Amino acid sequence: IAPSTKIELVVHTVLQGVQYKGGLFLDLLHDEQQLHIKYRISRQCNLALTPWLLNIIDQGIEKGYFHVSHPQTALDFILLMLDFLIVSPPEKMPAELLALRFKMAGTLIEKTLGAQGGTITITL
Repeated sequence: IAPSTKIELVVHTVLQGVQYKGGLFLDLLHDEQQLHIKYRISRQCNLALTPWLLNIIDQGIEKGYFHVSHPQTALDFILLMLDFLIVSPPEKMPAELLALRFKMAGTLIEKTLGAQGGTITITL
């Protein structure tokens, strides 16, 4: 599997996970009183994903898919984009806006990794 496809799969899996039971999990975390829990979950998710994503980025660099001089910094920005997509509840926005956000996230991840345009597509 191409490294860009692996990145797509990781992002897709995370987004599917937070959509469990129609986004009920996210609704709970968006409650003002639960923000500390949301922060902790986000942090733990980032810690768990970091070694996997760094490995994928390194593979992409070795195989010539990605052209980035500092993988950890690129990963930090990818995780920020993923957090943004998670924090914006998809079921509460118009389909056009959601599609635009996913398209933009894919493009930003490609640029962050120095990947060829059109190689990373984010979907739910």
